[in-house]
Amino acid sequence: MAVIDRQGTVVRFNRAAEVATGYRAEDIEGKPVWDYLVPPEERADVESVFNNLTGGSVIPRYENQWLMRDGTRRLYDWSNSVLTDTQGEVEFIVTVGVDITEAKQSEQALQQFKSVLDQTLDCVFMFDVESMRFFYTNEGAIPGTLNLKSMNHGSANCSRQF
Repeated sequence: MAVIDRQGTVVRFNRAAEVATGYRAEDIEGKPVWDYLVPPEERADVESVFNNLTGGSVIPRYENQWLMRDGTRRLYDWSNSVLTDTQGEVEFIVTVGVDITEAKQSEQALQQFKSVLDQTLDCVFMFDVESMRFFYTNEGAIPGTLNLKSMNHGSANCSRQF
């Protein structure tokens, strides 16, 4: 978690943020968030989201990478809230991030796997072993075979015709 003022300066950097990034609070607090933690190519987008938040727009969630002290990058899903002063002006942004790096990598790997399966000419079916319901059939299945994408039960005859 981090607390950032209207100018983009980190005013609080909690222990979890220290552990995640490798930076100590004293390394980060008092400095603009984008000077250490935001990759240069994402700075404009992050500043735009920040400006929208300080302007009163509601942007409850946002994804971007953070730079770790060791130079690696981690993808975070940020939940943002604002603290206002007595006039209702945004004074601070409180942001809590969840590291979704591995989840996104797994999602991408699954999409690659599905893409490969969809290119094969063999029938590939996946089903839930408890309900025996099919939940996947590949796109590249042999023409004329049963498409089970919308089927909730039953079996399929998947044979090659020569």
